[in-house]
Amino acid sequence: MSQHCRANPCCGDVPCSGIPLPQHTSGLTFHNKTPETAHPDDEAVDRFAAAMKAKLAKKRAEGRGGWENKDECSAEFLSFLLREHVDKGDPVDVGNLAMMLQQRGERISPTPTDTATAGRLEEAMRYAENLAVAIHETHYSEVTQWRPLSGDLVGLLTQIDNMIAGLYPRTLTHPHPSNGDEVERLREAIRTTRAIVCDGALVGFNPLEGDWAERLYTNNGSLTAALKGPSHELR
Repeated sequence: MSQHCRANPCCGDVPCSGIPLPQHTSGLTFHNKTPETAHPDDEAVDRFAAAMKAKLAKKRAEGRGGWENKDECSAEFLSFLLREHVDKGDPVDVGNLAMMLQQRGERISPTPTDTATAGRLEEAMRYAENLAVAIHETHYSEVTQWRPLSGDLVGLLTQIDNMIAGLYPRTLTHPHPSNGDEVERLREAIRTTRAIVCDGALVGFNPLEGDWAERLYTNNGSLTAALKGPSHELR
């Protein structure tokens, strides 16, 4: 029997020009998959990508988005959401958040060790939810099936944006007509909340400054009054 291989296992039937066949290759198995045969890894990734796209489409229909905007959604915040969704247990949500970071060219941020920093993010979440509820109770109370996206700061800010965008056309028909000053106060509240997660800096900023903001934070009973009252201004 010849001591030389008759076919190159890496390249098919191309002769190896008389190169001796090493003895230790005799036990190797070479997989000659045809291009038409998909690897299980590729099939799994395709199925997972389809599930991710379906989940993203569902959330877009609910008004969520903006992850690609680094000015309004920091890597630290996406990393915070990723860890939260690990505990919630849905791998598709975790995959989507990991995708967002990867597509932005960012890494998962370290877990905050500063309790004040972590607390400020939770504070922003409460503030945004109270603001969303206030706008709904004041201007959209007839939409009884509406619910705030609790625990999702980006989602809450999207809800607020969408509701504020609808205030101008409702001016002539709604029992509590809006005006430019009120809308600008609401927009300032959004900017106040967003400032906490911009630039990756979640420290050194207290959103609950000023009587109007404190009333929003305190309890839902005074939220509507806070929005209606022209004397309450955001600092």
